Amino acid sequence: MTTLSKLEKIKRLYSELGIENLTIYHDPNRKLMDYFNVNSPPTTVFINKQGEAFAKIGEVYNWQDPSILEYILEIKDR
Repeated sequence: MTTLSKLEKIKRLYSELGIENLTIYHDPNRKLMDYFNVNSPPTTVFINKQGEAFAKIGEVYNWQDPSILEYILEIKDR
């Protein structure tokens, strides 16, 4: 039995869910996690055009919940 790497598991999940317009950022050395002060995955980091983190969600979130769009629209100009 072959053990899949974390990146392979992510790619498989994207394929199963039909995700095509979301880039995979794999961070095996935690460089991005350290840069954006993320302590544990899963964490979603919202980054502005200047490359600055302006909001984080540090938990599993139901991205199909309509309230997330309201939240993003509320914080997008910070």
